[in-house]
Amino acid sequence: MYRRIAQGTEGYTPTNLPKGCQVVFTDPNDRAAAYANQINQTFDAAFTQAPQGSLLKLCQGTTRWRCIGYYGFLLFTLLTAGFSVPWNKFPGGWWSAFRGISWGDLVGQVLDTMWRHQWLPVGLIAAYIIGCVAQSWQRKQLAEFWHSTRQALCQYVEP
Repeated sequence: MYRRIAQGTEGYTPTNLPKGCQVVFTDPNDRAAAYANQINQTFDAAFTQAPQGSLLKLCQGTTRWRCIGYYGFLLFTLLTAGFSVPWNKFPGGWWSAFRGISWGDLVGQVLDTMWRHQWLPVGLIAAYIIGCVAQSWQRKQLAEFWHSTRQALCQYVEP
């Protein structure tokens, strides 16, 4: 884990590491113990910069916006699906409607629904954009947080 942070593998910037986490080597030699101690001190120093020592607290605002984007997109997807089914043709409820839908015409029904209820695609697009922007902000926040720690950890990663 510390190697991924040090190397920045695929932009790795963990959010859920707890304050006081410890790196432990399975190799019991003195060099490994010294490395583990130095790495743990580096993590301890990094967590003093986070609000209340928590990365989750650091990202609380952006996480909230990501949830709004996610659940907003889910809501508008379900509303679009619900408005696309001609419920009056299926008096037996949702199960008969599900079985009676012409799946070949489904795309046409969804597009027609979005044309008639133009607030649905606007909501879908808005929720998607909110989620993407919040994710970008969160990545930037975490990258800034881990930047100095990444530089300190590089000395413990063997090439």
